[in-house]
Amino acid sequence: LQPYTLGMVVGSLVLFAIYYQLMPTLDTRIFLAPSTSTALWPYVFTCILTAYLSVLLTIVSLLLGKRYLQQKNAFLSFTSDASYWIYLVHLPLVVLLQTWLIPFSWSVWFKLWITLLGTLLPSLLTYVVLVRYTPLGWMLHGRRRFP
Repeated sequence: LQPYTLGMVVGSLVLFAIYYQLMPTLDTRIFLAPSTSTALWPYVFTCILTAYLSVLLTIVSLLLGKRYLQQKNAFLSFTSDASYWIYLVHLPLVVLLQTWLIPFSWSVWFKLWITLLGTLLPSLLTYVVLVRYTPLGWMLHGRRRFP
C-alpha cells in the first residue's frame, strides 16, 4: 500500500472535510426514534463515511509511521516503552483533573493544556521512577540497565 499513501492522505482529508460539514446538520434523534418523515440518506451516508474514514486514517497512520518512524531514535523508544504505562494510569488522572477544573471559569484551551500536562508529566515521571528499571518494567519490556 506504500505507493498509494499520498492518494489515501488526500482522500481521507477530502472525506473528513465532507464529514465535518455534515456533522452540524445531523439530528441524532433519528437514531433513537426513526420516523418516515425524516430523510434517512444523510445518516446512512454519514455512517458509511465514518467507516471509510476510520479505515483510511488507520492505514494512513500505519503507513506514515512505517515510513518516518522506523529509524532508531532514543526518544521514540522511550515513548514506545512508556506508552502502555501511560495508557494504564492516564484515565484516573484525567478524570481527577477535569473534576478539579470544573468550578474554574478559565478558557477551555487553558483547561485542556492543564489536563494534558497534568496527566503526561506525572505519567512519565512515575514510569521512570516506578516502572522502567523495576521488575514491573522487566515484565513489560525486558530487563534494562540503569544508565
